[in-house]
Amino acid sequence: MPNSNKSSGVDKQLLYGEYLKGVTRQNRLYDKATHKALDVAEDDMGFNQEIDRSNRGISWKELAVLALGGLGAYGLWSYNQEDKVPIVPPAQVAPIDSEYDVRFYDSEGNLIDVPHVSELNGKAGEKVE
Repeated sequence: MPNSNKSSGVDKQLLYGEYLKGVTRQNRLYDKATHKALDVAEDDMGFNQEIDRSNRGISWKELAVLALGGLGAYGLWSYNQEDKVPIVPPAQVAPIDSEYDVRFYDSEGNLIDVPHVSELNGKAGEKVE
């Protein structure tokens, strides 16, 4: 069985070392470009330390925790809202052709006699004397 560290005569450790050297060169070049763009010396900003350029975004774990927290808060809120919503019966709407008995009173509270429309001699909307 062939050695798993070597494939087609090339040492993987050697290749990895070359890769790391290339990454280090890229990082140094990035730092120099930053200093030149900001017009400052390398020592002035403390760039002698290794700069972490890893992704600082939110991972799926933090996103899952936020989603569960949001769902829990929404659940509590909606549970408390069920008690506060009054039950309103459906509105009863009278048919358009309905008739109503209307009574009129004067300022002293006496009933004013107004005949029903059917009792009038003329047509509806005409003045009767």
